[in-house]
Amino acid sequence: MDIAAIESRRHAIKRRMAALDRLSTSDARALDKAMTEMCALYAEYARSTVALVAFEAYRTLVERTPEDTGRARTSWNLGAEPSDAVPPAGDYPEFRGDVSAAVEQAIAKVGADAELFSITSDLDYMPFLEAGWSEQAPAGFIALTFREAAEQLGQMAREA
Repeated sequence: MDIAAIESRRHAIKRRMAALDRLSTSDARALDKAMTEMCALYAEYARSTVALVAFEAYRTLVERTPEDTGRARTSWNLGAEPSDAVPPAGDYPEFRGDVSAAVEQAIAKVGADAELFSITSDLDYMPFLEAGWSEQAPAGFIALTFREAAEQLGQMAREA
């Protein structure tokens, strides 16, 4: 499921929750059914919101990572579990310039239904890139990306 599909699903969930919120009934079974559905929708909405923020953070990290050979960009791992995988030295043209296809492929592997999202890079020089040793990101980019993701998640939670 790609980012656009997750956003579309979130909107559909919000519409259904609004419809259930307007429901007026004196039938206990109908009320129970509506409440059960509302709880399931809230859970799905929360999971899809977390997935959306995680996938956007991953995309942003990859795009903001300084590029030369593409190795630093390809070192970002997105998964349900942390990974210590590090790409060998070399040229990674799919991670230079437009990285949309590579990012979408990584997102598709994980899927929006995961219970946990982990974004890691064990590349030995990543801390130096974050410290501003690259002219492409002199103020760093990792802390900024995760700060923005936390703010986005908080905003989306308030809108639910």
